[in-house]
Amino acid sequence: MASSLQTSNGSKATPATLTSMRRAMDSIFDTMFFSEVHFDVATNPPVNLSENDGTYTLECSLPGYRKEDVEVEARGDAITITSSIRREEHEEKRRYHRHEIERRAFARTVALSGEIDPDTIKASFQDGLLQVTMRPSKPVASKSIQISG
Repeated sequence: MASSLQTSNGSKATPATLTSMRRAMDSIFDTMFFSEVHFDVATNPPVNLSENDGTYTLECSLPGYRKEDVEVEARGDAITITSSIRREEHEEKRRYHRHEIERRAFARTVALSGEIDPDTIKASFQDGLLQVTMRPSKPVASKSIQISG
C-alpha cells in the first residue's frame, strides 16, 4: 500500500497540489539560474548568430509568420527584426481548452561585433525561418595626416 503525503496543515497532498508545487519550484529555479536563456517566443523570438569565412548568418525562428509580416533593418552594428502584426482575434464560438499558439508584434535587435556593410545584406524566409546573411564593413585604412601651422 502506498503511503499518502500530507501538507504542513495536515491535509492530503493531491496530484494537482504536487503538480502546482513542482511548477512553482521549476519557475523559481529557472528564474534564479537560467533567466537569460528563456524567451517569450511570441514577443522575443529566438535567434542563432554564427560566422563562417567572414560572413555572419543570423537565423530567427518565426513559425506561423509570413514573409510579408516581417521586416529587417540594419543600423551600424545591429540588425533589428520586427513584425507589426496584430494579435489574432479568435472566433467567439470556439471554446479553447488550451491556447498556446499566438502571433504578435515584436521587435528583436541583435548586436554584432562590428559595423556591417549594408550592400552585403541578404534576407530569405522559408518554412518559418528568417535567414539574414551579411559581411562586416572593411576597416578604414590608416592615413597619416599632415599638421599645418
